[in-house]
Amino acid sequence: MGNSDRPELAAEAERLVEEPAAIVRGAAVWALGRLAPARLAKLRLQRLATETDETVQWEWRQTA
Repeated sequence: MGNSDRPELAAEAERLVEEPAAIVRGAAVWALGRLAPARLAKLRLQRLATETDETVQWEWRQTA
């Protein structure tokens, strides 16, 4: 998704940051950072504060 260069997919990536599977959340964070960095910035503090998986936390921090 993140490599698609299709910003219209950002809404789907944003939805996927709530998925139960950490691997999906991490990929969604990465994709959202590529497709809509401003949207990602709005979500970062809120989602990073509640994220329990270290790998996904790392993804949120890399997009800062």
